[in-house]
Amino acid sequence: MTVREVIQQRCLIANLVIWIGFILFAMSNLYYKSIKSEDGQFSTFACFALFMAGVLYAFHVAGRCPSCRGSIYWLLMKQFPIQWLSDDIQHCPCCSLRFEDEWKGKKISEHVLVKPSATTKSDLQAVTLQSDATPLQFTGRMLIENQRRIPLCLYWIATGVSMFGIVTCWFSIYIGGALIIVGLPLYLSAKYYLDNRACSCPWCHTPLKELLIENYTCSMPPEFKVCPYCARKFDDVVKGQAAQKQA
Repeated sequence: MTVREVIQQRCLIANLVIWIGFILFAMSNLYYKSIKSEDGQFSTFACFALFMAGVLYAFHVAGRCPSCRGSIYWLLMKQFPIQWLSDDIQHCPCCSLRFEDEWKGKKISEHVLVKPSATTKSDLQAVTLQSDATPLQFTGRMLIENQRRIPLCLYWIATGVSMFGIVTCWFSIYIGGALIIVGLPLYLSAKYYLDNRACSCPWCHTPLKELLIENYTCSMPPEFKVCPYCARKFDDVVKGQAAQKQA
């Protein structure tokens, strides 16, 4: 059995529990409301508890790497509204475990999991020797963080302006409306850029918004070490003049 199959089995259990609990909760709620009875409160609560148990199982068990226990929950949510591991996701972003490898029910050391990258030891030595000509080399992590900095500042500024505009509407509809008109388009533009361009892998250019959906800061979470699509390490040096200009 491969690692992918282990994760998919857990996702299947989580999805069944979640959707069965949700459907039973909705049906129970509608039924007892239609007959105007309060006798079904316990059954409705039990169905909701089943739904929440599925969500917790998905987040704490199915949504974690079997090897390092790192969270891959948001990668599974890429197939929303169900939780499933997409075929284009090949590696755990935390320990670089390859999902097509056989799973033997035990943790694997990180040095076995890490895929050799294009940046070899000789490449790093060459970068050191050329330090006079190229004083600063950008890693993939640095490139992503630099690309995120300006749109992220605009994102939070636009969020503050929009929220302030909503509050101001209680006192002046004109001033509040003007602030919302200015803040909302800026917010949507910044969020679109963060999701589709600033959060892309520097090597395979696949959007990484699932990794950063909970971390709206300039820094990339240190637990994410490799791209889940191409397995390139985020701390590798990004070569090429075009990549350096983006930084």
